[in-house]
Amino acid sequence: MGTCQTSRKRIKSNSWTISEGLQQKKLDFTCQRLSLYLELVGDTHSLGGYLQERIRSLFEIKQKLNSNATQSQKIKSMQEASEIIEYLYNDKHFSQAFPILRESLFEITQVSIVLD
Repeated sequence: MGTCQTSRKRIKSNSWTISEGLQQKKLDFTCQRLSLYLELVGDTHSLGGYLQERIRSLFEIKQKLNSNATQSQKIKSMQEASEIIEYLYNDKHFSQAFPILRESLFEITQVSIVLD
């Protein structure tokens, strides 16, 4: 019976490592997409000041993600980015200025990162 419990612990440990690796890949992929969409936004002068501020915040988050951050720091930054993206997604003025980008941005918020 002791051997069986040890075996279970190993399996749990292995699956956690695999799960952690997949989460990192998902997170990296999401960060790449976020960077691409931020590059697409580029010129934000036609938007109001509050939208420019939100987009500026996304650029700052992008810089944080590109630095040598730990996984937990990246996850926290992605949560912040996700909140801003949801705000932009629901904003009428942003939707009118970037209708196609609006739909693409929403996909980012659909990626869920689960911590064990």
